[in-house]
Amino acid sequence: KGARYIPNRYDAYYNNLYYAGEIITIMTEGEEKSLLDLSIPLMPLKTINSWQRFLRAWHRLMKFIYQIHLPLLIIGTLLATSSLIYRQTVLNWIVAGIYLGFWLIELGQFFYHTRTFGKIIDEKTQKPLELVLLRLISAKTGKIVSTFVTGEDGKFIFVVPTGVYTISAVKEGYEPLFTRAFAVRSLTKFGKLDLKMKSSRKWSRELDIAE
Repeated sequence: KGARYIPNRYDAYYNNLYYAGEIITIMTEGEEKSLLDLSIPLMPLKTINSWQRFLRAWHRLMKFIYQIHLPLLIIGTLLATSSLIYRQTVLNWIVAGIYLGFWLIELGQFFYHTRTFGKIIDEKTQKPLELVLLRLISAKTGKIVSTFVTGEDGKFIFVVPTGVYTISAVKEGYEPLFTRAFAVRSLTKFGKLDLKMKSSRKWSRELDIAE
């Protein structure tokens, strides 16, 4: 069964976003009709392959940057500190201040944001799924807070403020997945979130016919 449609959900461009598989309940009396004003994201089939190649390359780049950003920050801080000790110029003070700002951002994310992390796998084969588009949605406002595309390992991570959220997951050839609302209270109380997606033969056949 699909998740219920969340009204007034929006991103930076569109309002009343609707995703495949969601159930809309219309509360009207008698013969009165209701007007549905929805924004439904679609992607042309011919662009899917090129978009997937781009996402794979982009994900590898982001993963590489994430792995090296802390060592680079440490090395840069040591060099900036050494330069400031050796010669206290305005430029060296500015560079040292910039690195101090970077460290404050790192500490702020550690203490005031929660890293919600997990893995998404095939329900039948138990193998990790790549190129799954995940959206983290605020249960209070219906706004998309963050998005993530999984890599070959099927892992995903969200760095967000504490609150109540739902997650939607979409992948070609699979049924859309929608989680129930869950609370993110702190880094130590959350834990991992592992999701399973079910293969959708019907959608795969529709793609074959369209191609």
